[in-house]
Amino acid sequence: ITYALEKKADVSAKDVRFDIRHTEFKLIYYGRIIKLKVNLIGRHNVYNILAAFAWGIKTGIKAKAIKCALEKFSFVPGRLVRVYCGKGFFVFVDYAHTPDALKNILTALRQLSPKRILTVFGCGGERDKLKRPKMGRVVTELSDFAVITSDNPRSENPGDIAEDIQRGIRKDNYCVILNRRLAIRKALSLAKRGDIVVIAGKGHERYQILKERAIHFDDLEEVKACLKSLNY
Repeated sequence: ITYALEKKADVSAKDVRFDIRHTEFKLIYYGRIIKLKVNLIGRHNVYNILAAFAWGIKTGIKAKAIKCALEKFSFVPGRLVRVYCGKGFFVFVDYAHTPDALKNILTALRQLSPKRILTVFGCGGERDKLKRPKMGRVVTELSDFAVITSDNPRSENPGDIAEDIQRGIRKDNYCVILNRRLAIRKALSLAKRGDIVVIAGKGHERYQILKERAIHFDDLEEVKACLKSLNY
């Protein structure tokens, strides 16, 4: 059984419409059409939904039951978890921590036509150093403004990691704030109506690894606490 967006397949989609809260499209399978309105956003999630639907049909689950499950599904923990701000902008917390993953989520969010995208991100210590400048390039090219911060520095100096990230940047649309809590606050304080703020790198993780110890740190908790302190 095959699925596709732009090619002929057993399961496909057409008339796809994205907005900040939902994705709507017509799902076509073996000549039949189902209208779907799901909470997940982004082109990659349309592919995921087609794959899930194809698997369900192949294993004998009725289309009506699959549609019901897909439309009730809210989000994958740590994957584009959405927080609405009363000031008219949205915050997304996502686990993306590679150049490709960041490119995918920022491209998906750009399709929603925000006024600006503000991204907070960093790179883990004791991991692939070659990806650091690539991540810096991707984020600053696809964001209007970026805040470079600490992720899980482990035994490395967070400042050294930030310098590695900056080697790939060709624009002057970023700042460095190594304290992750303050970095999140900086991005949220800059956000205005119509903007999207992305907090990338840790997603569902509830800790930050510093040298020989791990401390409690939850990006989603920090976002909510900061919004509250800013009276948003």
